Amino acid sequence: MILFYEHLIIIVVFAFLVGFLIAIPIGAVQIEVAKRAINDNLKSAYMVALGSVCSDVIYGFIASFSITSFLNDEKVKATLLFGSGILLAILSILTFKDVIKKNVSLSQIKFKTHHMSIITGFTMSFTNPLMVVFWIVYVQFSYDIGVIPYYNPIFLLVFVLFSGLGLSAYLLLLAKVLNHARKSFNKDLIKKINILLSFILAGFSVYFLIRSLQLFKLVM
Repeated sequence: MILFYEHLIIIVVFAFLVGFLIAIPIGAVQIEVAKRAINDNLKSAYMVALGSVCSDVIYGFIASFSITSFLNDEKVKATLLFGSGILLAILSILTFKDVIKKNVSLSQIKFKTHHMSIITGFTMSFTNPLMVVFWIVYVQFSYDIGVIPYYNPIFLLVFVLFSGLGLSAYLLLLAKVLNHARKSFNKDLIKKINILLSFILAGFSVYFLIRSLQLFKLVM
């Protein structure tokens, strides 16, 4: 029993740290969280982050309990990538639209972005099939190095949940730091940052759409 709890503590620490670290590289979700945080929509940024983590945790359970066969279908991957590309294109357009519409007040922008934020975050992650590939590799690696010593539903449950907690910790910290830092930004700088983030989202959109079309060609 003591050995069981020792393994559990190792899993908790390892999963949280890895979850935190893997959230650091810039991705579409991080860009969306940053965009909302610097526009003083902190609650909206939090909701995007939490929605994304919920999706990641679902994929984590799918990978951990080996329910992955349907995601190996190239048509499924292509469809998910296409959906992700469309969603990112819409977010990019809305961001750019908010920048150029100088008559839109901050309160109006907050109203528009809050009510669907958690769904936006969830969809952004869920339509990215690369996430389940990551989880499969991550889980197998954890077995290989002995962090997960043997198959145990409790180990896997704790592993996925604390990985998700690490992910959410970084995203929430990112939102808080950027929201606080915005106080030192002038309006022109915030506008330029928004334009830059809009183009980055557009870049991710183009990439996902091209990849989806390539996969569709392979299966046609």
